Amino acid sequence: MESLKGLKVAILVTDGFEQVELLEPRMALDQAGAETRVVSPKDQRVKAWKFTDWGEVIPVDVPLDKASSRDFDAPLLPGGVMNPDSLRTIPKAVAFVKEFFDAGKPVAAICHGPWTVIEAGAAKGRRIASWPSLKTDLRNAGAEWMDQEVVVDRKPRVQLQARRHSSVKPRDDQVVRPNRHGKRTISPDSRLIAGSDSVGARFIQTNRRQVMLNPPVSKRDHVIGPWNAKIVVVEYGDFECPYCAAAEPVLRALRQALAGSLLFAFRHFPLAEAHPYALHAAEAGEAAGAQGKFWEMHDCLFEHQGALEDEDLIDYAAEVGCNLDQFINDMAENRYAVRVRQDFLSGVRSGVNGTPTIFINGLRYDGPRDLDSMLAAIEQTTALRA
Repeated sequence: MESLKGLKVAILVTDGFEQVELLEPRMALDQAGAETRVVSPKDQRVKAWKFTDWGEVIPVDVPLDKASSRDFDAPLLPGGVMNPDSLRTIPKAVAFVKEFFDAGKPVAAICHGPWTVIEAGAAKGRRIASWPSLKTDLRNAGAEWMDQEVVVDRKPRVQLQARRHSSVKPRDDQVVRPNRHGKRTISPDSRLIAGSDSVGARFIQTNRRQVMLNPPVSKRDHVIGPWNAKIVVVEYGDFECPYCAAAEPVLRALRQALAGSLLFAFRHFPLAEAHPYALHAAEAGEAAGAQGKFWEMHDCLFEHQGALEDEDLIDYAAEVGCNLDQFINDMAENRYAVRVRQDFLSGVRSGVNGTPTIFINGLRYDGPRDLDSMLAAIEQTTALRA
């Protein structure tokens, strides 16, 4: 592998980054002689997400408030779900990434990492690979989404690389290569992500089961529609997520269009690091559901998404007709935290990497979230099952 001695790489993360997407690229970069520094809005340490649960705690080398893009040759943007979803809401993090593009420096993004690239306004006109659920977001931002393991976009002065999980063995010439100006640049290939055959094998197993809903809808779920329906749609959502709120009118129209033939279920997937009120809002939905008011509370929470503090949740419980003494007691004891956690972990097992994520008849739907597109996907899915 060509030496990267003297090059400085900023690894921008916050809590919830996928552990392997930081540790393995960092190890490869360090072995090639680069100097890597973890940059974060967290001052002292950040916590990784490891497949289905929290992982290692990593020291922060440079707090974001003290970081300057002028001190680095390139940034590395690991993925995960919570990490980039949170970073793209932090103006200083977005500005930090944008400065690299403005300076014509290479930028490496992994899996969900391109979310921050989109927020920085740097996706337009570029060829970018990512986790498949970002396809629509990238296309809406003006990028050409590529279903490839590694993509190197050679737009003038800037080299953007992005990829998604793979088990393909690395090639050294993909890790470090000269750009058209003769400068060394960093390409996040399979080795940087998978790191070893054992990790790569685990990704293969994970990806194979992620395309299917696990577990299927059952009596424990909150549902609308007949149990004998031929069409089953499941949403994994977050009551504080603006994209979930934007999808609500479409999903409501979908239920109306297919009334009598569609069973719709909602499962919780609160991205607590990015949305600090989402977890308690999910518990409030469950507490209301215990009193037969789940869907009333579901609608109320999305309608008032900007006000989800505890006193607001009590007001909404009163509005939908809950027994307040019972509701307040359930919330104080976090009685339904386990139930919310079970939904979240089922989402992880099912390959949910952001919200909203939709499943149609057990298959994850990654297409546009407009009514016509979803109706067409349902027609195709039911035809395949016929």
